[in-house]
Amino acid sequence: ALLLNQGNGTFVESAAQAGLDTPGWSTAAALGDVDGDGRVDLYVAGFIDLEITVPEPIGIFPQDFLGQPDHLYRNRGDGTFEDVAAQAGLRLDERGLGAVFSDFDRDGDLDLYVANDGQPNRLYLNQGDGTFTEDSVGMGVDDRGSGMGVSAGDFSGDGWPDLVVMNFEKEYSALYRHRALQDGGLKFDNATFKIGIQGFGQNQTSWGVTWQDFDRDGHLDLATAQGKVPVTGEESDRQLMRIYRNRGDGTFRDFSRLAGMAEVEPQIARGLAAADYDNDGDVDLAVGTIGGGILLLQNNAAPNHWLEVSLARPVPGTQIFATLPDGSQQFREIHAGSSYLSSEDPRPHFGLGQNRTVENLRIVFPGGRTLEYSNVPADQILPINAAPGVF
Repeated sequence: ALLLNQGNGTFVESAAQAGLDTPGWSTAAALGDVDGDGRVDLYVAGFIDLEITVPEPIGIFPQDFLGQPDHLYRNRGDGTFEDVAAQAGLRLDERGLGAVFSDFDRDGDLDLYVANDGQPNRLYLNQGDGTFTEDSVGMGVDDRGSGMGVSAGDFSGDGWPDLVVMNFEKEYSALYRHRALQDGGLKFDNATFKIGIQGFGQNQTSWGVTWQDFDRDGHLDLATAQGKVPVTGEESDRQLMRIYRNRGDGTFRDFSRLAGMAEVEPQIARGLAAADYDNDGDVDLAVGTIGGGILLLQNNAAPNHWLEVSLARPVPGTQIFATLPDGSQQFREIHAGSSYLSSEDPRPHFGLGQNRTVENLRIVFPGGRTLEYSNVPADQILPINAAPGVF
């Protein structure tokens, strides 16, 4: 479905007119300008083809089905799209469940990471012309679990996007830390067993996931939403949401109960979206559940300082660097589509700890245009009216 906003609080379904009414079971969607023409394109992951014949009633799993085609819809600029997935070099017919656009190699264009269910995950590097190359094995991010939710964020604080991928309850979730470019090639380290969380992701089926600085101390924390699959009972399949607090040294602490997740109670959760919905300077959460409604979890963060950047046109892939008075730097990136069937606030959020100003704020748009601001006061939503492209 493509729901066009009419500007009066109503929407019109326009997928057929736009060329987006492709049949099949689709899951993740991510937006970004992949070919540098200033228009936002659309990636849609296909999941499985349910057309299967079995001789008798048996239990079957996603791995028993063929994958559905993935789609990369190029924005023509006239309100219509064309599917260029094959020409762009994307692998087709895999069981995709999660996807995120991010400039992983920081060369000014959007790369694509896809989490596949029971197949190797894929990291596609943009060649600058809307085509991609894929060497997930060489880059160290070819997790082969039951990939579901995925999120990109700089948890290590080195100014480069890192990755986390959620998996099935009998598997470890995967956390990849960016490693310095070597011989011009992008590499990641599997940090799953180096972050201080024993059995990260085991004994829980994790779906939604997001990197956010919930306590505003300058380090990205991790939130995950859990719920068993297949759903066999509304009570037995509930699992506790998790909040992992970043200690700032590359390790995490399970902060779930101290953060109030026990009071939220276990859920059969799926989607997880993050946004400062009440504009009070901390990041809140919305959780989609099975057998219940949407949960809205209001964050009442520690009394640290903060800054949010509100772009008039929040172009996906825009990267923002905040340098603090002590010389430390934080990095954020705008995403439109991540987690599991979810997205996040297009206003990048910075936790500043005890710092009352940002010494330098640098905004780098896809394509390289840069804006800089000096001595930005903390504790505000900073409006930025300039933005490139035709969007």
